[in-house]
Amino acid sequence: MGMLVLLAFALPDAASDRLFDRCLAAHRASGAATIRAEQTIGQPPSASRTVFRVSYRRPDRLAITVSPSTGRGSRALWAGPGGITLLDRDSSLYTTFPYETKLSLSANVLSTNAGLDNLLLALVDPTLMQETLDLLRKGVGWRASSFGGVTTLSGTGASGKIEVGFLENGGRLRSLAVTSSDAQRMRWVFEYAALSPGLLNVALPKDARRVGKSTMDAKPEPKVEDKEARTLLEKTFDQYDRLREVAYRVDGEGGRQQVWFGELGVRQKGPRWEWAYRSGSLAIADHMTKRLFEGKCRPSEMTRLLNALGLSWDPTVRELMADRNPVRAILSNRMTVRTAGSIALGGQPCAILQATAPKIRLTLMLRRADGLVAGTTSDSLDERGQVVSTSERRFEYSSVRTRLPASALAVAATGYKRSPLAAIR
Repeated sequence: MGMLVLLAFALPDAASDRLFDRCLAAHRASGAATIRAEQTIGQPPSASRTVFRVSYRRPDRLAITVSPSTGRGSRALWAGPGGITLLDRDSSLYTTFPYETKLSLSANVLSTNAGLDNLLLALVDPTLMQETLDLLRKGVGWRASSFGGVTTLSGTGASGKIEVGFLENGGRLRSLAVTSSDAQRMRWVFEYAALSPGLLNVALPKDARRVGKSTMDAKPEPKVEDKEARTLLEKTFDQYDRLREVAYRVDGEGGRQQVWFGELGVRQKGPRWEWAYRSGSLAIADHMTKRLFEGKCRPSEMTRLLNALGLSWDPTVRELMADRNPVRAILSNRMTVRTAGSIALGGQPCAILQATAPKIRLTLMLRRADGLVAGTTSDSLDERGQVVSTSERRFEYSSVRTRLPASALAVAATGYKRSPLAAIR
């Protein structure tokens, strides 16, 4: 057996540019393909993993399936001139959207707000791929390593440590990893194959039922074993269905985050980074370097910009911004919910509800007074029901349903160096 040798060397800017240019040319030349994309967020043992299958034929055919490791959030999308179909595979509910021929394929998909990462669409759309690569390549002193047919560029930029892998055979993007200064990590790995044309055809299950998008967002509820659990769960659903103003602090694996969500805008503040979105404008402050990025931004672009800096939305505020109920979002109709005791958190009496499915056990601590979530514990389970990994989150609320002032929804960045959002790299 031959020995694989890892070679590492500093790379001049011109040489790294050639790798990026070759990658862009390779994706531009690929008019049809099926791609397996695996996204891992976090660090072991509590990292979450999602597998995507992207099949496309330019200029106007696309199919994407989404398969999270937890079994929740499984969905599929098909897009073509005849329309766009979005299927929730957990519930077999689907909805449809018109296809606007004046828009690009990726723009049509983004208009559905299906929650797909822009990087997936960049694999299909050379314009988005160029934007992605341009953001990555600027201002980073690259070192290159070669191993197993992949050349990997490694460097450090404003968002932390960046690693970009290119296939030596053909030049297409093989991997992308970003590790922020506070050790938050996101990694993508891509595998390419010839297109199987049948994957582009809409394939709904026999029990699929067509609904409006708002109905599909309100997924079928889990099975509830006892009256107390049903009463409190209904209170919680109702609370978040009507929640339009809230300020809270959440402690989790990513550290402490403060969140303000209101009719006027949204703001999230962590130990180093802070961002706010209001009236179509996004502002992101780096309190370590005293730098402020700001500019106009569509909600669909926020994920790409925040990811480029190694940041993420708090899941609760992300659902609220999309006008979705965050508690409904984490419970599937495959789960069974029961009352599992009581606890006091933050001085508030709470009921403990336990929701179980074959590969996950979710514990919700709900405030008895108003149904708000005071804490969650999520256990990923193996085939025998043994715990593989655990993640916890705890919430404290400073304001509920009270109108938040504009000052609470603006980043604190007096005297910071200002840059446009285009400068994020």
